[in-house]
Order: sequence, then structure tokens, then C-alpha cells
Amino acid sequence: MSIENKKAPVLIMVYNRLEYLKKCIESLKRCDFARDTTVYISSDAPYKPEHSASIEEVRNYIRQITGFGKVVRVFHEKNKGLAKAYSDSFEILFRDHDRFIFLEDDVVVAPDFLKYMNEGLSFYEHNKRVYSISAFSFSVFFPVEADKKNKVYFQNRFNPWGFAMWKDRFLKGNEYDLAQVKASLKDKTFVDRLYRNGADLYPAMLSIVSQNKMLALDYLNVYHMVKHDLLTVSPYVPKSFNVGNDGSGTRTRKSEKFTSADISFLEKENPVQLPEAIEAHIDYSVNKLNFNSRVNKYKLLLDKAGLLRIAMMANNFYKTKLSK
Repeated sequence: MSIENKKAPVLIMVYNRLEYLKKCIESLKRCDFARDTTVYISSDAPYKPEHSASIEEVRNYIRQITGFGKVVRVFHEKNKGLAKAYSDSFEILFRDHDRFIFLEDDVVVAPDFLKYMNEGLSFYEHNKRVYSISAFSFSVFFPVEADKKNKVYFQNRFNPWGFAMWKDRFLKGNEYDLAQVKASLKDKTFVDRLYRNGADLYPAMLSIVSQNKMLALDYLNVYHMVKHDLLTVSPYVPKSFNVGNDGSGTRTRKSEKFTSADISFLEKENPVQLPEAIEAHIDYSVNKLNFNSRVNKYKLLLDKAGLLRIAMMANNFYKTKLSK
């Protein structure tokens, strides 16, 4: 179906960082199709009493937002936490839509962000191997070859900083249990696929499940993609960027790499070509450049020597001792 006839709604999750939400909204307003797009904004209630005033400021701002086809306010009366607020918001959105575009409140976008996302949703709707359309790419931190600047690539890695997806591919979070994840992390084929998408994934997942904790949804999406060899399409020149990696968020630490990045590429449109034959455009090089740090390579060597699980168990044991 043409994107002129079926534009995806945008869901933005917010908490109490008004400054970042304003940046997100202002960048989204500048997009093509903004005035034809429905925007859902999900605001969770405070989990600390001292957050009440800042959350009310955020909600007052949301009440005044214009510039879109429609703004749907999803204000939760009681604190649900990120995971529950996320799932409940999607339940509301899916009553009327079969696809969506997702933004966190600290993500800013390029003028052709909505165009790119809607084109991707339309173009790959019937290719079930394409799991999500990503606006962000870690290629922002590395030189991009001139012949790739108007192209996209595919890999088995999920990123939440501006993504689009279809309802029939949406992961609720209850599709797998801890035993299944633990079994996969002992399967050589699965582990090799994880390493192909970055040396950080296997140690991170192993560390989580060795504490008998289930993977959070971002990691669970990666797990699902790797398990079924599903793909995310990403532009070599990103169309979104997370400006909130300054330590003020609930899920991210301060990152000098992000806070000092040049994001002037978001000021103008950069048309991309979406290939029908995706196999020739699978590219793991960006993930390797970004995630194969010296520490992760050391963990890879430990794993090959059969020592990583022991190291993780020892690390978790000492963490537990120190916390008591």
C-alpha cells in the first residue's frame, strides 16, 4: 500500500525530561508528513513523589502540542514502570493501527525521518525476514564511504532509538522464558550468530541470565532476531540520534562519544535506496567497528577458551557479596 494512503502513527514514551521532549517534538514537526501523522505520547506517573511537578510540566507541554494530524495523550494515572507502560501504550495504539514508528523522548530526527520510515514499512511489509526499520546507525561514529551515503544495510541487531515495525512482528516480551534463552546461549550456531553482530552481545546476555534474570525487551528483540535470522534495515547516514546520553535518563549512562558527536547530518534530507534483494546488502562491519572493543575481544578469547561462564559466575558472586 502506498505511504500516501497509509502513514504509520508515532509512539513517543516520556517521563520527566521536558527539555529533551521539546527537542524531539520540534525535530519531528519539521518532517515531511508531520501534519498527516497521528502522534501518541505515553506519559507514566511518578515513581517518586519528588518527580510529580516535573511530570506535570511535561504533561502541560503535551497538552499544547500542535503541528501533527492528531495528538493522542496516554497519561497513566499510576506508575507502571517502563515495561508495563510500553506494553499498555501499544495495546491502545494497535486498536486502530497495524504498524507504528517508535521514538524515545530524547531522540531527535532528520526532516525525512517519517518519509524513510513509512517507505520502509510499505516496501518491506510482505518480506517477513525484515523485522524492523531503524533510523539510527552506529556508522555515525565512523567515516562512511561516499558510495554508501544513500544506501542502507541489513543486520541481526535491534536498536530502539527510532524504529518502525508492523503489528504482526511486534514482540510482547512473553514469547520466551529463561530456560529457552539459557539453552540458546549454549548452542554454538546461535552464539556464532551473536558474535557476528558484535562481540558485546554474548557476554552481556550471559551475564544477565547467569543471575537468573530474564533479558530486557531490547536484548530480547536481538535474541529473537538472531534466533530466527531476522533483519533490521539501517541507513549508513542515520536519520535519528539519541541526544540524552548525558546521564540524565533512566536507562543510559553518560557517554562522551554521544555528547560530543557532530549531528549536523540531521539538518537536511538524504534520500536512500531500498533494495528488494536484501542478501547482497547484509553488512556486519558497522557492528564490529562499534562493539568489538578491546574488553569485548578479551571476553571473546575467554569464551573460546571455555572460561567466560566461569568468569561471569565469579563476577556475579563477588557482586552479590559486595552488595551485602
